[in-house]
Amino acid sequence: MSFNKEKEMIIIEDLERTIISNEKLIYKLASKFNNNVEDLFQVGVIGLINAYNNYNSSYNVKFTTYAYPFILGEMKKYIRENKGVKISRELLYLSSRLDRLIELLTQKYRRIPNVTEISRELKIDE
Repeated sequence: MSFNKEKEMIIIEDLERTIISNEKLIYKLASKFNNNVEDLFQVGVIGLINAYNNYNSSYNVKFTTYAYPFILGEMKKYIRENKGVKISRELLYLSSRLDRLIELLTQKYRRIPNVTEISRELKIDE
């Protein structure tokens, strides 16, 4: 066996060990979503592999801490791309702003705010 093949086999074995040792983390993240956990697990493994390929021990960060956003990002991307109805990120952002604002204005006015009050606060058209 050539040196490159041996090195490749070592990397593959290390990656397999990394995936196996981080299965619980991936399943825990996958279970936070109301989707098929097995599909999200597979997507999470892709995120873990991306983290593995980009990780550098000189970052002074544990691998799991480094891998967490990679795994979560792949899962969110999968969910976003596999919805029946596509909603732009801009609308999703606006929706989350609206939810927070309505909650704040409800506390402020002690009633549910009307559309005019909400649009005035957001500085957007009704």
